[in-house]
Amino acid sequence: MGDTLKKYAEMLYNEGFNPIPVNNRKIVTLPANSNFLYERRPFCEYDYTTYGIGITGGVASEGLEVIDFDKHQGQDIQSIFESFVSDELVRNMINEKLVCVYKTPSGGYHILYRTKKLERCQKIAKWEDGELMIETRSGGGYIVCYPTYGYIHYDGAELLKISTIENAERDYLIDLARSYTKVNLIAKSRVAGGKEWGKWDDNTAWGKFNKDGEDEVKRLLEERGWSYISSRKLDGVELWRRPGKIKGISATFGKFKNMFYNFSGAKEAEPFEQLKAYTPTDVLMLLKFGGNWYKTKEYLLEKYDMNPRIYEDDKIIRMPFPIHVFPTNVQYIINAMNDGLNYSKDFLSVSFMFTIASINGNSTKLRVKNGWIAPTVFWFAVVGEPGTMKSHPISIMIEPLKDIDKYNKSIYDNEIKEWEADEKKGRKPGFKQIIVTDYTLESLHEIHNRNTRGLGLYRDELVGFLGDMNKYRKGSDEQFWLESFNNKSYIINRVTKDPVLIDNT
Repeated sequence: MGDTLKKYAEMLYNEGFNPIPVNNRKIVTLPANSNFLYERRPFCEYDYTTYGIGITGGVASEGLEVIDFDKHQGQDIQSIFESFVSDELVRNMINEKLVCVYKTPSGGYHILYRTKKLERCQKIAKWEDGELMIETRSGGGYIVCYPTYGYIHYDGAELLKISTIENAERDYLIDLARSYTKVNLIAKSRVAGGKEWGKWDDNTAWGKFNKDGEDEVKRLLEERGWSYISSRKLDGVELWRRPGKIKGISATFGKFKNMFYNFSGAKEAEPFEQLKAYTPTDVLMLLKFGGNWYKTKEYLLEKYDMNPRIYEDDKIIRMPFPIHVFPTNVQYIINAMNDGLNYSKDFLSVSFMFTIASINGNSTKLRVKNGWIAPTVFWFAVVGEPGTMKSHPISIMIEPLKDIDKYNKSIYDNEIKEWEADEKKGRKPGFKQIIVTDYTLESLHEIHNRNTRGLGLYRDELVGFLGDMNKYRKGSDEQFWLESFNNKSYIINRVTKDPVLIDNT
């Protein structure tokens, strides 16, 4: 066997390959400091009479590259490999003896060829658990080869007679191999504070579209210049080609639950990232709405008739916030923020009303009927899916309230200094606060007593407001808020303090 190995190694060397000796564990039997992966040494320097031989990829073997199909823990690499070599262009390369195919002792396969497009080893496709399924061995890598025990010529050219294939042919092989990955490389299409819109249920409009929006997404892809190539028999996955590409594969459609998986890094493939998979909703958002999630959401809610609504005489009445009730300049601000910042018009409108109501306080009342006077007390709750940017519009709209408080605080600071300097000491000044965000019920009584015109209470999380209710005194908080809802007077009696009367809560 040793003479056979040495003779074949010499034949490989004479054909421009860089043969190396290996042991029965596929480990190279050369000194650790040898630069054997990149440097082709004289044939006589190595002992090839050991267990087997290998060959390095890349420049040292005149452009050798190997596509390695690896069997992992009983996975069905056979059907994947057979599907790969049944592709028409791959089969032509094999039949024309441009590439050679060898079967490995473990049940895997090597496809060998030479290329002028020299790259380092790449991880091409993976199994579901993340283990390698297909990789390339080229610059910086090596494989064990025939006539090492168990390595059998399977198809195509003999190893000694492989050809240098065209760059386009080489790219086709690599891209086709990428299409077999079983790891779901979902693109993190992060919108609205980090929410991933990858649902596949009927409870949301985008979940419905992910299940049945395939045809619309394909039309959008074709409008952008993407073209359908064929459907694979193995798994029904569709192969697609990016705009501007004449031959080859750039993406698949149908893998990972209707997802569009792009493995092209070319500029023409934008806005899709290389080696990322996209839900139909993601594709719709990127191609139809330029990445604008809120316009996508509005479109899908309308498409599936899932907009908020009420019923009147058994007819559905839509309920978008009627921003036309606002002055023209306010409408302009709301529309501009919606267009430029993607903030919901509903959230902006409600936040604006909260600000106006806080400034107005109890200075205005409504005469509903003769003898029926209603307070202008507003209670708002902004409700939406997580990550739909509820807090941002509120923060912007309540900024004027904070400015008023800053101004009132500066007046209070001056008044308290004068009061402390005055020997006679009149009535102690009070800070007239207009918006409250952090409070206890005790402190709220005092704040309200100093500003009888009214307060704006803002909590970023509704659950926090509800969670604090009756936290310390069972029933007291709930009673206070019920009185406040109806604008009733409220008196607080404490043993250690004077009574506090709030005439209008």
